[in-house]
Amino acid sequence: MSLILGNKTPLLERDGFQCNASCFFFTYLSKPSFGLMTQTVAMVSPKYLAILLLLNVSIIHAQHLAVHKSNKLQSLSISTVRAIFSMRLQKWPDGTPIKVFVLQGSAPGHKQFCKRILGIFPYQLQQAWDRLVFSGKAPAPVFLNSEEDMRKRIAQTPGSIGYLTKEQFDESVRMLPVE
Repeated sequence: MSLILGNKTPLLERDGFQCNASCFFFTYLSKPSFGLMTQTVAMVSPKYLAILLLLNVSIIHAQHLAVHKSNKLQSLSISTVRAIFSMRLQKWPDGTPIKVFVLQGSAPGHKQFCKRILGIFPYQLQQAWDRLVFSGKAPAPVFLNSEEDMRKRIAQTPGSIGYLTKEQFDESVRMLPVE
């Protein structure tokens, strides 16, 4: 979400919205499950801005891709990330098998990763995994109970990938940017 702050001019206008006092305009892009990006513009008074920011604390604790420290890639495209986590891409460019680690489906971190990074709901990802696993086309990802477990398993497994909050990163794993 990008926050665009208005000033205290008597009449602010942005995208057809007007505000007669101090107010804040914010825009954010959302991606519904059918794949179209939509832009939403809203106008909020200062007293409600604090409430909105408190409700969006999850932005501060965003998930980031974590890979084994031997992984030489500098970044991944969002389409590659989707292919890896949907189990359609099973080898890194150097031929190393990809081992995917995820949190349990009910974990808040897993829900956030699915929605904010992959752009789908967790149940949709689970359905994709089920189709591939039951047809014998791909292995299931490894489900873990905590981010600490995920960090340890990624550190121990060459070719592995998962996701962590920024606070969970240490020298044993590497953050991989998504472009």
